[in-house]
Amino acid sequence: MAGDRAALLRALAGSCRSLWWAVRRHRAVEPGEVPLSYTSRIGVMLWVTVLLSPVEGVAVHLLLPWETVRLVVGVVSLVALVVTLGLTLSFQQRPHVLGPDLLVLRFGSLREVVVPTADVLEARAATTVDHGRTLEVDGRSVVLSVLGESSVRLRLRPGATVLLDGAPVVAEQVTFFADDPRTAVRELRARTAGSAPTGPSGRGAVSA
Repeated sequence: MAGDRAALLRALAGSCRSLWWAVRRHRAVEPGEVPLSYTSRIGVMLWVTVLLSPVEGVAVHLLLPWETVRLVVGVVSLVALVVTLGLTLSFQQRPHVLGPDLLVLRFGSLREVVVPTADVLEARAATTVDHGRTLEVDGRSVVLSVLGESSVRLRLRPGATVLLDGAPVVAEQVTFFADDPRTAVRELRARTAGSAPTGPSGRGAVSA
């Protein structure tokens, strides 16, 4: 129960921050970082939910005959709308970013996986559609999917450490979803060409 309350409070805090960022037109992309979007699957669904929520709230308000119940349902509906709107905005405000030293993978304001680019040995586009959870850690494999789908797979050097919501985790494979996996792989090639092992052609072992 305490964990559920903490998760709800984090979601509310993240939603409020996203609303404030929307007012300021702020985006979590620093100079020199390449944004990699991941909203093509989930963005439309969330915006439809946001637009339908007020209609649903009005309908419920008209149908319920009890004033107290209407008030409670109205408050809950408003909180749910704020959380959903904030979450929807956070997906646009917090894309994956590829910087000079780090690849930061995100799921809105809810999840974050940080991968040192120097530890990436290989990257390739590979679509998987059967992930059971948004974040999965199985042995030394970390998956950050969107609606059960991933599209890029990274092989890391043995003993590499990634940050999972701020906590270090040993991982030798990281899989994630990007709207344009080939662009993600190409950008990773540019960033890791100097540190990845070279193949017969002399280029880093990063393939689309």
